[in-house]
Amino acid sequence: MTKTVTREANGCLDDVRSFLDDLHAAWPGPPLTLRNVGLAVPLLAILWTYWQLPALRVENGSVDHCDPLRTYGEITVRGMHTISRIAPRGGVFLDIGSGHGSFVLWAAQEGFNESRGVEVVQERHEKALRSAKAGTATTFRLGDVLNHLDLLNNTDLVFWNNLCFSDETSQQVTEAFVQRAAPGARMVTLAELEASGISKLTMRRGEVPVEMDWREEGYLPYVYMRRASQASER
Repeated sequence: MTKTVTREANGCLDDVRSFLDDLHAAWPGPPLTLRNVGLAVPLLAILWTYWQLPALRVENGSVDHCDPLRTYGEITVRGMHTISRIAPRGGVFLDIGSGHGSFVLWAAQEGFNESRGVEVVQERHEKALRSAKAGTATTFRLGDVLNHLDLLNNTDLVFWNNLCFSDETSQQVTEAFVQRAAPGARMVTLAELEASGISKLTMRRGEVPVEMDWREEGYLPYVYMRRASQASER
């Protein structure tokens, strides 16, 4: 795995060097200096990132569901209300990809006994920690959800904006939900899961779209419920 990643990284660097060489050769303006190259770097980085993202856009099997430049943001308060009505309040709530922690903090104040979140970006995680209030039953973890699957233990409601997660991650999270969540627990996702573990869950479409701050019309969610009989099969 490490060798594969290294080869891919080296390939990207070679492409970057080639791109910059071509840019330098075709540059129509004054000679490139350290200053004007420095000014151009942010724009070039944005363009290069966008060109390298098509593979990510189809990780969940649909180009329509994932564009990392357009499908990141926060769930709105209206969206939070929509999710919370899918399952009875109380018990344990988990937000996978909790960002700035807004949903985790909201759930802690709206009747859940415990509220958890996991976020991979340190800056967002640190903002969540700063926003947390002393005395609230909230837990924030920093890192890949696959390294924190214990957060699914005894959960009653899980929200997962899974638009841009890989099939491998979907598989492992689904299996962990089946094995660890409370009987009757719900996991609400924005994209349909395509993991073998879903055969052990019941699925239905939500009736009200979940509003996100980058898409006012929202996403009609997928609601997966852990069967109570799974408890006796563990």
